[in-house]
Amino acid sequence: MKKCKEVRNAGFMTKRNLRDAQTEVSQLEMELQRKDKLLRGLQERKRRMDAKLIFITYIDRAVESRKKHPTRFQNKKFSSSSSVLRQRRKETFAAAQKILGGSEETEVPGAIGIVDTALVKCSHSILVDEMSVNQKFNQSVMPSIYKPKLAEFESSTENMIRSVSVYYSSGVAGKKKYRKIYKDSSYKIAMQSKGKKHVRLSINNCPIPRLVPYNKLMPFIKSIPVGSMYSVYETLCEGLDEEYKVHGCYRNLAELLIKLAEFYLSSCSGHTLVWFEEEHRPLRYIDILIIMGFL
Repeated sequence: MKKCKEVRNAGFMTKRNLRDAQTEVSQLEMELQRKDKLLRGLQERKRRMDAKLIFITYIDRAVESRKKHPTRFQNKKFSSSSSVLRQRRKETFAAAQKILGGSEETEVPGAIGIVDTALVKCSHSILVDEMSVNQKFNQSVMPSIYKPKLAEFESSTENMIRSVSVYYSSGVAGKKKYRKIYKDSSYKIAMQSKGKKHVRLSINNCPIPRLVPYNKLMPFIKSIPVGSMYSVYETLCEGLDEEYKVHGCYRNLAELLIKLAEFYLSSCSGHTLVWFEEEHRPLRYIDILIIMGFL
């Protein structure tokens, strides 16, 4: 019995020692993995540092070399060849991507950063000189910015008033004359294989603002309150021979004066009352009635 007990105890001790050894081996393996991971991280860091050192060295050499041949823009032309310009654009964009957080998946941060930097840091003259000869900006970008503003202006009250001014300039234009002005001011005749065609006048794909079309202008003009109109034939020609009667319209001066007074009091006239070279406050409505003899 005693011998069996000793054997059993020896077996237990062996198992315990084996478990302890396995635990120690596991710990050593974990430590080895941790140190291996740390080693790989250090190696990767060293690789990046070496690459950065090479890149910096290359950049320094490129900077020194390009100081001798800087990019210039003279007489609306670049001094460098197209291949050199392509290479420099590529390197500039790559550097901007690194600075501004771009990646292979998205180049938007770099693009936005370059445009923003150019608009903020470049002088007005440089922007004008460069963009004025850039086909992409003139034929695509600028029209995309301009056309929504154009549509907004053409439908605005300002353009409506402008069109009314044209309609009444040098007398009433009339339907035929106004439509001719509308067409001549916004369109040109282009010769095509099928004959003549009216083409919208534009500069760099930016159309010239048009007047309000006649069929939209007249309802606006007719909606303007102009007061009461009286027939000369019906009110002033009574008792006259038919040959002396005339057709026409007139407005009552008393009513017209009231309208002018309302316009003056509305502060829309833009004029200040000057009396004996001194400015005076606007007349009150009751003052105007007294002057007219109504009170």
